[in-house]
Amino acid sequence: MTVCIAAICSWAPDHLMIVGASDQMITAGDVQFEPPQQKIWTFARNIVALIAGDIPAQTSICSAAAARFKVKPPSSVAEAASVYADAFTAHRRKMAEARYLVPIGMDANSFIDRQLDLRPEVVADLTFQMQNSVKLEAETIIAGIDSDGCHLYVIRDPGDVLCLDAVGFAAIGSGGRNAEMQFMLSHYTRQVSHQKSLLLTLTAKKRAEVSPGIGKRTDMFFIGDHGFGTLSPEITAKLTSIHEDMEKKIANVTRGADEEAHKFVEEFLRKAQASQSAHNEQQPDDGGSIGVI
Repeated sequence: MTVCIAAICSWAPDHLMIVGASDQMITAGDVQFEPPQQKIWTFARNIVALIAGDIPAQTSICSAAAARFKVKPPSSVAEAASVYADAFTAHRRKMAEARYLVPIGMDANSFIDRQLDLRPEVVADLTFQMQNSVKLEAETIIAGIDSDGCHLYVIRDPGDVLCLDAVGFAAIGSGGRNAEMQFMLSHYTRQVSHQKSLLLTLTAKKRAEVSPGIGKRTDMFFIGDHGFGTLSPEITAKLTSIHEDMEKKIANVTRGADEEAHKFVEEFLRKAQASQSAHNEQQPDDGGSIGVI
């Protein structure tokens, strides 16, 4: 239960950067709490992972990916996404192995080696269960800048990697759909200025808070030529104040539009009713027509 957002935007003409936001809600099993810590893993100076979902699983996956990057730093955002996806599928495989193979004295390797010794229906059932009955409740955005520019990737169960560079924004977690809708309604493109993108990203995060389990605290960040950085509390507070003022103005405009629509419909119905009454009065009374026939 969370929301993480990243968007590609314009820093200057023909020069792009990435901005983003997340809450601080942590989910571990059926427990949720909001500690003062970011849900952002730095894989390189200019590449980060925004994590949502099962935090113990995410910690294990991100730690495995980070260990790989200590040996060989990622040369591109695509490589970082691929390494993370490999760690994701490996963790998912271990979960399936622990649930279905360990109880019968096997692991993934011994299961493969012993397939010819097992009944075909047993092999088919175990394979199906491991592929379809284990779902990792986790999503991740890999955001960063490399020699090819700004990139956004989303990784979801069972390890699918989606490139959202052309879309220009990404949102994950239980509030992800509400956040994405805000960008869609704004007709967002990568050419939007970073000032406007920052306010829109914060607005999207606030709109996502209508979903259950979304934390009220907001961490905001950017990735530019000099790498990853976080927005100061003062900037975030000012953007929040601007957002709240905007919401009040929208509420006032909406209330005025509602009143105008109410008056129009009431007047239209009144005139229509008066017109119908006048029409009915002009019609001849044919109550005796049956007697004449």
